[in-house]
Amino acid sequence: MSTAPWQGRRLPIPAAWPVRSSPAARPWAIISAGLAPIMLTGAYLIAGILQPASYSPVRTTISAMAGHAGTDRWVMTGGIVLTGGCYLVTAAGLTGVRASARALLFVAGMAGIGIAASPETARGATPRHLAWTVLGAVTPCSAGCSPKPATAASWAWPSG
Repeated sequence: MSTAPWQGRRLPIPAAWPVRSSPAARPWAIISAGLAPIMLTGAYLIAGILQPASYSPVRTTISAMAGHAGTDRWVMTGGIVLTGGCYLVTAAGLTGVRASARALLFVAGMAGIGIAASPETARGATPRHLAWTVLGAVTPCSAGCSPKPATAASWAWPSG
């Protein structure tokens, strides 16, 4: 009975490799994540074209286009709602990320829908609109602007 040299060896399987029973992101979550900026930018461009000549995108926010003073405000409102919905779908489909990251996406999606549901009046922003806007602005910053926790190694002098 002859044994080939490769039959007696086994490849090492490190215990550090995670075994996933499901993918890190569902395909529909990747599609919704890609569609979110496209929808918001498309709605912004289309709504900007529909505004009167007195509208200035430099001096006025997108909330003004979705507000009561905006012309064809349904375009920008629809874009904001669809973008918020994409955030919710993406949060539901990213199964391979931490729950805190998914929660931030969920809160950002709800803030977008809340912004669209409480439009600016012709006189300006309402307290409810401002509250949703602040929540939508603070949520991404709480994830991206928070400092890393310091470790003892990060304070050590470089050896050289």
